[in-house]
Amino acid sequence: MRSRQLGATVAVLPRIVGLGPPAWAAAGGLAVVAFASRPGNIALHLRVAAMAVAAATAILLDDDAAVTLAPSPTALPVRRSFRLAVVTVAVGGWWAAMLAVATARTAHLPAAALTTEVVALTAIAVAAALAVQRLAGDGRSGATGGIVVVAWFALSFLRISGVPAVPSPLDPDGPARLLLVAAAAGAAALLLSRDPARRR
Repeated sequence: MRSRQLGATVAVLPRIVGLGPPAWAAAGGLAVVAFASRPGNIALHLRVAAMAVAAATAILLDDDAAVTLAPSPTALPVRRSFRLAVVTVAVGGWWAAMLAVATARTAHLPAAALTTEVVALTAIAVAAALAVQRLAGDGRSGATGGIVVVAWFALSFLRISGVPAVPSPLDPDGPARLLLVAAAAGAAALLLSRDPARRR
């Protein structure tokens, strides 16, 4: 029965997950980098596109049926893993395409450093969205997750003396700090995915 449930969920997932906003953000970012960017500003455009896609992916975690499915025999982590798998595959594939286009247009691109920001922003979006879902209990949290990502990204451009800056991938220690942020956000997402109905 469980395998049948999983198969049915996979079959209908594209219809129950809001793919519109992330798809538009991804297509827009790819078009800008491919056709509108100059070699000198490709890195900035990649960062802005990554922020937009990460913010939009929070919408993929919206679950209008969360309240109805709460007593389902399928545990919350199992149900949520499908949505997280969609986020991981979609963002990973899109970012690979972005880097392929960008590296074809410029030879000086900190691809690895920029990738750490994509990972961190996506993890922040997921953790923020799941935190709001846990507090609200209605399965709707995408907007809040997106706002958190946009705020984080904007703060990465601020440089205030005496105040720890939000890490930027272009800082010397930025990639390492972003990986720590991603790990912390990922751990938070795992904790927030525990099924309240099954905790003792």
